Amino acid sequence: MFFFICGLLFFIAMIAELIFTVYVYIQILLAVKDNREVPNWVYKLGHALKCRGTDYYKDFTDKSVLNDINVYIVGMIILNIICYFVFYSKYSMNNKILFWLNVEIFSLAVVGLAITLGKWLLGAIIPKFKAKNLDGDLSAASNAVKGMLLMSVFTCVSVMLVTGLPEKVPVVQIDNCSIFVGDTSANELISKGFTFVGKNADDVIVNKRKSLFSYGEKCEIIKNGKSYGFVNLTPKYQNKAKLEDCIITYISIKTEADILEKVKICGKDISKLTYNDFERDGLQKIFNISPITYRENYGNGHFFIKMQTAPYMLWKSYSMKFDFRDNSKLNLIEVYAQKCISSSEAL
Repeated sequence: MFFFICGLLFFIAMIAELIFTVYVYIQILLAVKDNREVPNWVYKLGHALKCRGTDYYKDFTDKSVLNDINVYIVGMIILNIICYFVFYSKYSMNNKILFWLNVEIFSLAVVGLAITLGKWLLGAIIPKFKAKNLDGDLSAASNAVKGMLLMSVFTCVSVMLVTGLPEKVPVVQIDNCSIFVGDTSANELISKGFTFVGKNADDVIVNKRKSLFSYGEKCEIIKNGKSYGFVNLTPKYQNKAKLEDCIITYISIKTEADILEKVKICGKDISKLTYNDFERDGLQKIFNISPITYRENYGNGHFFIKMQTAPYMLWKSYSMKFDFRDNSKLNLIEVYAQKCISSSEAL
């Protein structure tokens, strides 16, 4: 719970900073519209956010200030769009958040340089234009917005690097019963005709926390006398709960059983997939998934992917594993969800 609260506080601070940045911009927008000065605290903020060295910012607000801010913001947006179409597919790799951090650093440097050069060229070509329209960057009000924008960008990316972002839940479909790993309750399986070997709906399940990768108690599930594998039953909020109220946080399917034609993962019919499909296409292409952060491990008949690799303070981490026997026959399928940063916290 401690890590969850910390992650939540990070997000609240990030959102508050973004709102405050927008608020400062609105103050300047309204001041220019009404032909008046911004509140004095805006100027103080601009002076406080100056770079090292002499404070050359002045306390004034006019149209040139608003133009300077708008050019800066539009330039950032345009450069981000260009980076997305030119570099995203090549360099986003397995961490899209880190990619955008690099993009923002690059954008800030390029936009700042482009604006400086552009003003110098316009000032050299049209001296009167310089005197009337190019001094907005000298305003403390302009620096307040640009400084807060810079801080907001780095705060957003830093928070996301620490907490990660939510990933799409992998769906395991067994005999027309959809299991959203980490979300679906045992009661939903019971309603679809499944039973838990040696357990009843009112039995108490204890989360013994024996592993960082699985939670609760493992139990075999059957339907019409046929085994469909094993699941982990995990109390959702406490250490103990009735079986019917527990969440399915792990499912393993032994493919020796004659059930593959009734198994789908992320909409893909497992019985129609071969070892060559896994080796050639990889898990992301096969199951049409595009995780924000992930880690893959392929080799020796094993195919593994973990989605959401941050310390999962707020969001669940999902993993899928496929093991082949002798690089030919699918032997074991495992899909599981992890929530907490340590095994001492419940899902």
